[in-house]
Order: sequence, then C-alpha cells, then structure tokens
Amino acid sequence: MSTVTISTILIAAGLVIIAVVILLIRMKYQQDDKEPWPFYAKNPLLEKAEQELHRQLIQALPEYVILAQVQLSQLIKLRSGYNFGKWHNRINRMSVDFVICRQDFSTVAVIELDGKSHEQAIQKQRDEKKNKALESAHIRLIRWKNHQIPDVESIRKTIAQQHEPIDLELNKQRAKHEERFKLSKAILWPALLLTALLLVTTNLIDETVDLSSQQLQPLEKSTTLPREKDTKTKQENKIK
Repeated sequence: MSTVTISTILIAAGLVIIAVVILLIRMKYQQDDKEPWPFYAKNPLLEKAEQELHRQLIQALPEYVILAQVQLSQLIKLRSGYNFGKWHNRINRMSVDFVICRQDFSTVAVIELDGKSHEQAIQKQRDEKKNKALESAHIRLIRWKNHQIPDVESIRKTIAQQHEPIDLELNKQRAKHEERFKLSKAILWPALLLTALLLVTTNLIDETVDLSSQQLQPLEKSTTLPREKDTKTKQENKIK
C-alpha cells in the first residue's frame, strides 16, 4: 500500500471521528433542551430587614427612585484603556442592596445593609472591593446594620448630609482629565524611548566616523611618501 493511500485513509478516518464528535455534542444539547429546567421562583425577593428598609426609603425619599439588588457591573463602567477581564472579574457577581436615583435615574447614593455575615473575613474582603469600586466611580456608599435600621427622619437627614448632589459634569471632567493624563503618558514614554534611541544612534555614527577617519590618516601618509620620494628623485636627476 502506497504512502499516499495511507495518508488518505488517515485523513478520512480523522474527518469521520470529528463528525461523530460533533453529532454527539449536538444530540447532548438537544436532550438538555428537552428536559425540564430545575428553577423555581425566589419568594420573597428581599429579606425581612431589607423589606423594612425598602419601605422606610420609599417613605423618606418620595422624590427619588429606589432600586433594590442591583448588580455592581450595572452601576459602574470601566474607563477606556484598562484590561476589561482583569477589572471586571474583581466586581463580577457583586450586587448592592439599594440604589437611590434621581428621576432621570442618575445615581445619588448606594445603601448596603450589613448583617452578621459581613463580619466574616471573606465577606469583609468582598465589602472592601465593593468600597474601592464605588469610591473609584465617585458613588457615595452608606452602610447600616440590619438590626439598626434608621427611621424616616434619620434617612432624610443622612441623604441631606451627603454634601452637595453628585455633579455629573464634574465626574465627566474628572474622567476626561484622567483620560488625557493617561494618553499623555502613553505618548511620553515612546517619545522618550525614541529620543534615547536617536541619541544612541547618533553617538554610534559619530564613533564610526571618528574611527574611519583615524584609519584613513595612515593610508594618506603612506600614499604621500612615495610621491615625495619620486619628486626628489626627479629633481636629483635634473641636477645631474
């Protein structure tokens, strides 16, 4: 049996195996689609302490929109120029208990209701990541204990004490300033490297020229000496 025939048989066998694997995978997914999905409705959506605080927030802040259990990735965005996978993984699957919004759904503040689980080391690490993410995005964070839920008047005072309202234009200016700073850094380093490269290249060229000139000087001397001897010989012959 020739080598070409063996190669053809091996290629055909490989294609058959690939086709069988693809067929089996498709059959598995089709079976998964046909079987009943094991989900059920979560009721209630909020724990008792969260329900109580939600009612207090609605009563205390009727001019605001109150959202519950919002994914952190829906609240903040990653600035351009950063690795999305690296930073998104740090906040992935995190949520905040309540978000206070204006009527245009711009964020005023985030409220976290901390229970006993927040005293655990793992939860403390998650809370620290959440704190840093919200602080980086210039979003105010308020934390209350679930056994110390404030009354309506205290909630109003707390929100009123959040200094001035969030200045969206200021946030935009900060973001633009950071982008410009990052862009200037991105341009500066290549410029410095290019300048250094040009300096090194210039020095090498100068050294090469100097070396060449030094090598040419002995050659010039060696070529002028025979000429001088010939001139002297001719002069002596004329005198004779």
